[in-house]
Amino acid sequence: MKFSKILLFYILLSISTILIAQNNSNDTLKLSYELLNHFKNNDLNGLKSWFTYWEKESILNNKKQSLDIESEILQIHKLIFETSRNTKQEYYVFSNKIHFKISNSEILKKEEVEDSIYIYRKQNVHFIDFCPDISNLNKKTLFLNDKYWKALNYFFNENNLMTPIVSDNSEMYNKHDFIKPYIPLNHFHDYYGYAYVSFPEINFIYFNKTITQAIAFLGTSSCSREDLLLEKKNETWEITKRLSEWIE
Repeated sequence: MKFSKILLFYILLSISTILIAQNNSNDTLKLSYELLNHFKNNDLNGLKSWFTYWEKESILNNKKQSLDIESEILQIHKLIFETSRNTKQEYYVFSNKIHFKISNSEILKKEEVEDSIYIYRKQNVHFIDFCPDISNLNKKTLFLNDKYWKALNYFFNENNLMTPIVSDNSEMYNKHDFIKPYIPLNHFHDYYGYAYVSFPEINFIYFNKTITQAIAFLGTSSCSREDLLLEKKNETWEITKRLSEWIE
């Protein structure tokens, strides 16, 4: 009897997971078709409504930081974007996930600086769902979750939700011009497609053991990166050194 109850629980859990996934997929396709329809009909009012809906969803998903590490990440995020207000688009677009790892070392040494990007790529790292109220930017914000990432992919591809890389670029630039007043569209330099986030983008934050020092790995464009060393002094994070810059 006990085994039957456990089996029933896992069956119901599996069904629930499948239904949630199907619902999310349906929402994504609906958003994709709406955006594509606005483009084909040159419906500027519909386009504005589409982004207003996304903005409202982002606001509804705003959440207070529940963990100490989340609060530290939010402070670093605000610091990095305080001087990054040069976008001409109506919205800043941030990824809704930030990856981080906490080192076992008190001081982040040179070799850790060099190795930490490989730690990010190859080892288990943590991430937070990042949807805070970033009112200090004085700019409307959108959070790029999986649903909207796929919807934009489909808008450009019309046959593929899973990649921003466009196989047929015949209409790509017309679509770009249609939505560029609202969000940044940063062209990949080695293939057709766009990154949908505002730069700089925080890819990864590597903290020391006591959370008083950190290395922030930033994407500064779709083909360049900058690594910053930060220190917490008097309860405030400061950028103390630019460690490296990289251009592909």
